[in-house]
Amino acid sequence: MDLDVPHGTFDYISKLFSSIIELHEIDDSVMQILSYFILKKHLSAYQIFKKEKSLNSKLDYSITNKKVKRILDLDLIEKIKDNTQLSEVELKRNPKYYKLTEQGLFALYLKHKTYSPRLTVVNLKGKERLIPITLSKNSLLRYREYDFYKFCLYPWMSHNSIASCSQQFAKKIHDSLSGISLYIEKYLLSTYYENLLPTQSDDYPRGIDPDSVDHIESLSKKFEYSKDSGEIIPLSYLNFNERKVLDQMTNDHYRRVASVNFKSMYYMAVFSLVNENIKDEDKKILQQDLKFKKMLTQLNNHFQSNYNLLCET
Repeated sequence: MDLDVPHGTFDYISKLFSSIIELHEIDDSVMQILSYFILKKHLSAYQIFKKEKSLNSKLDYSITNKKVKRILDLDLIEKIKDNTQLSEVELKRNPKYYKLTEQGLFALYLKHKTYSPRLTVVNLKGKERLIPITLSKNSLLRYREYDFYKFCLYPWMSHNSIASCSQQFAKKIHDSLSGISLYIEKYLLSTYYENLLPTQSDDYPRGIDPDSVDHIESLSKKFEYSKDSGEIIPLSYLNFNERKVLDQMTNDHYRRVASVNFKSMYYMAVFSLVNENIKDEDKKILQQDLKFKKMLTQLNNHFQSNYNLLCET
């Protein structure tokens, strides 16, 4: 039986697609704030400020607050609306608490290999020490309900295996998930620009037939006016040909976004794991994981089939 991709992948990928440019251009100051959410699932701006101030005693709260507002505007974090998940101590002064969005968690994996770990101050045996903030086994457990894991991890590995694995193996899982994130980013970026630009063989944008090219300019002008004025143009303001062009572009966009090859990413992740040294304790855990064994069997069958075909003499 072939591997199933969980229901809802289109909605998840569409959410990432809508912010893929911002995700691609995230800088060091954003990653610095996001990294603190690796350590705790919800934080207030003041708590983030205290972590920042422990590294720079001269830091002003207003600077940290601006950073928090920026990543809030980027939809990488969101305000917690349900206060039942907060303790009485946390609610004492009625602060605003924030948590990672799906885009925020995706960003942590997207930049996992390209940004050096952030630092934080901890108290160890009465002495303050600097330690790096890195994705760990606790990260996998802390954010287990997020869609990122639903679509990128749980189809090929069960949560029980993750909860039981060693810290070293958890790091390998993070590296595999980072690879999946980079794969998704590359695909969505290419989709984004191909939707905007003509192909090499055509003089009209992807999704548009040659007879409709003359109507693109008028449609673009209406969209520009809508953007500048801050008003949404009703479909009734578009003529028949403009609506036809819009439908063609929209359908092509949906088709491309929906065609992300998750199964290929699962194979890539499993191969990267089994291609490295695995501790005996983790091997025993994986031997009991039906999802992982199913994925590994499929990968082996594909490999053997192609190997036999390519090596025929």
